[in-house]
Amino acid sequence: MYQRKIAIFIAALLLAQGVALSGSGTARAESFVEGPFEQQWQATDQAVATGQASRTYFWGPQPFAHTAEVYAESPNGGQRRVQYFDKARMELSKKGQQDPNFVTNGLLTSELISGQLQIGDNQFLGRDPANIQVAGDTVGNDNTPTYASFNQGKLAFGVAGHTAAPNRTGQPIAVAVDKFGAVSSLPQPPTALKYVRYFSQTGHNLAEVFGNFFQTAPLDESKWLAIMGYPITEPFWAKEIVIVGGQPRAVLIQLFQRRVLTYTPANPAAYQVEMGNIGQHYYVWRYNFAVGDQLPGNYRLIVPRNNLLYSNSIRQAESLKLGETSGSIYNFWPDNQGRAVIGAGYSAYLANLSVPGPFQKLDWPAGVSEADVLGVSWDARGERLAILVGVRSPNRTQIIKEIVQVFNLTRQGAVNNVTTYDTVPTGKYPVQLKMSPDGQYLAFADQNSDNSLRLNIRQLSNRTTRQLTLGHTGNLTNLDWQGKTNRLLIEMREVEATGGKILQIDAATGKLDNWLDDKTIEDFSLSPDGNYVALKQAKAIGTARTISLRATSDPKTELTPPYLSRQGYNIYLDGWSKDGTYLVVKTIGRAEMDMFYREVELVSVATGRPFQVYKFGGLLTFGGDTLLGGPHHLIKFANTNSEPSITVQNIDGSDPLGMFTGQTDGLRFGLARIVQV
Repeated sequence: MYQRKIAIFIAALLLAQGVALSGSGTARAESFVEGPFEQQWQATDQAVATGQASRTYFWGPQPFAHTAEVYAESPNGGQRRVQYFDKARMELSKKGQQDPNFVTNGLLTSELISGQLQIGDNQFLGRDPANIQVAGDTVGNDNTPTYASFNQGKLAFGVAGHTAAPNRTGQPIAVAVDKFGAVSSLPQPPTALKYVRYFSQTGHNLAEVFGNFFQTAPLDESKWLAIMGYPITEPFWAKEIVIVGGQPRAVLIQLFQRRVLTYTPANPAAYQVEMGNIGQHYYVWRYNFAVGDQLPGNYRLIVPRNNLLYSNSIRQAESLKLGETSGSIYNFWPDNQGRAVIGAGYSAYLANLSVPGPFQKLDWPAGVSEADVLGVSWDARGERLAILVGVRSPNRTQIIKEIVQVFNLTRQGAVNNVTTYDTVPTGKYPVQLKMSPDGQYLAFADQNSDNSLRLNIRQLSNRTTRQLTLGHTGNLTNLDWQGKTNRLLIEMREVEATGGKILQIDAATGKLDNWLDDKTIEDFSLSPDGNYVALKQAKAIGTARTISLRATSDPKTELTPPYLSRQGYNIYLDGWSKDGTYLVVKTIGRAEMDMFYREVELVSVATGRPFQVYKFGGLLTFGGDTLLGGPHHLIKFANTNSEPSITVQNIDGSDPLGMFTGQTDGLRFGLARIVQV
């Protein structure tokens, strides 16, 4: 079970390290962000929290996260306020002709099983079903059924191939399900239970123990359906023993549209029926949460300043010096495990972003003394990384050659193996490199001796190389792996044309397909799961750019009408939210009287239109900027009255927390990252 804990640093320790605090250092507790949310919680769970009732929580002891999420039919640009609890999520959509205080309770179970993330009344984003155990502790339950198990076995209403169960009212429950979704009969169930009611709406029977629970306070026949939804699976015993609170238990599981119920006969009577922690499970699935951490997660803002790297909690006003380098930090590349590669001076370092301490200096290849870090790519598990090394001339005035260096890391983070690959010629094509998510392949593009564009795909386990010549008159502008697959997307632009085309290459077979041939394409950006793509397009040089959203399974079909972004000197795609429901589009241009402007637009995948826009302007220098960070946070840089500052706030506009007032600049801000450590 996920436990919520916020790491609190001692102010005296920070001051002893010479770091000025920008606030009191008191951590912000997660409180109710909407009055109707609190009223819903009080009606069911306040009695449990105060000890007046002994039963399962309906929501949880308190909320653990809140934000604004994309929902097409919601006003205010198509976003709605939500708050997460252990057992569910509360939503305040405020639709037209609806009570503005009407709280809904999402169909989270249906989304987790189907893999269809709902972003509107009839709009969904296709993702993988959740491979998260439906019951028990987060560790020690490798054989417990997951939400994906019910999809794999076609056991849930709404899943393709699902078959309605017959009416079994009054019959004994003597079936079990395993982690693969396979159903088997039990000659001797853990205890005698029976089916009590059949629902033709979904084609499933209800277990009597759950039917009895629905008739107890604060539920009754008129209320339980709104909270639970219809049953979408049969009640099943878990095939294997489930570890609950560290103890082995027999557990009966039944999934409903909005909730999960479990029955554990070994529990005290008042707690034999419990709500599953589906709110936690959904949050982990939607926001790609690292399950080794504790909800809501220790997310920290990491910012370099000169040769120092600072870590700042986004839930309390404090700053901690992680370490320092021998030269000025010009960039750093974090992984998903709380580590980072730092480029500083003419050296590279491996840093632990979780705790202060000395950084590990990485060795350059033999014969190289001074070089730049030109690019870094990690695998998804943080076990392997690749660095593009730019070797400098003896007088340091230019990069004379480029080398790809691959590091294998131990679980403790130490380097235990280093492989240096062939020298890459420096030329007019910018070299890009990307490690596949599983760490099996490394792809990087360079040029052949005849200046044609070449793609190198190295199989890292056996050190074999596949090389593909992509063309003589092109320029590679983007290279990325398509989600967790071993397929690469490569955007090629013809030298004399406005746009280009996108190729798809299977790293295992070398098969190359013309994925999307469109001369208007200038750039693309893949969603975190690789299932969706945003295209920047221009019909001609000097014309305004459009943003087109498409599914990677059908790249020729637009999901929404193209969005005509503001014409400017530069427009670019600046990444996606962690849940893949919106992306960042930035525009930089010149207005009247030599005033520059910068606009940051958060564009919804549900509508294809921005639901939030941030505008900055100023003479000669830009007045500010905005970056996405963490699961649902904005990093805002302001440069007003010659006192630059960084503020972190929730995407819904709440919880602003000022950091680094007067201690940063636009260059440093561009390197700011929010990292889960």
